[in-house]
Amino acid sequence: MVLYGFTVYMVPPSREINWTSMTGMGVTGGIVTFSLITTIYFAVKTYKAIQRYSSISTNLSSLSKALQTQFFYSLVIQTITPVILIHIPSTLLVVNACFSTGAEVYGKLIATTVSIFPVVDPLPSMIIIKPYRQAIRSYIPFTKPVSSINQNSHMFVSG
Repeated sequence: MVLYGFTVYMVPPSREINWTSMTGMGVTGGIVTFSLITTIYFAVKTYKAIQRYSSISTNLSSLSKALQTQFFYSLVIQTITPVILIHIPSTLLVVNACFSTGAEVYGKLIATTVSIFPVVDPLPSMIIIKPYRQAIRSYIPFTKPVSSINQNSHMFVSG
């Protein structure tokens, strides 16, 4: 069995630190931290901008406000998705490598979560945003027919 990962100490057991691996772990940890901080920063900026825009816009229709809210919730969930599927597993991998407690399962975990990320990421939009959800339901057998969809959403459903 071969385990690919970082080694903190040189191979013949000695107390000499493997600085190449330590540099790699530092760079990887820095990239993950920078990515997470950037995500949080822009999420807060987006939230504040939406709140400011909503407070000064008095001429928005209820449909427009509802759609704006759906987009916001979809954005929040799409921001949380990479944190759960990419940041946490990669942090787990790097931290365990630092303490020499890594296991092969951590590599498999991160490979699996990174692989399913592109599939899972668009799901919040497809489920939360009502016109998308209605369009999907109209094409799935054994659900409501297209004629039962709200007439106001016909501009969002492409035939």
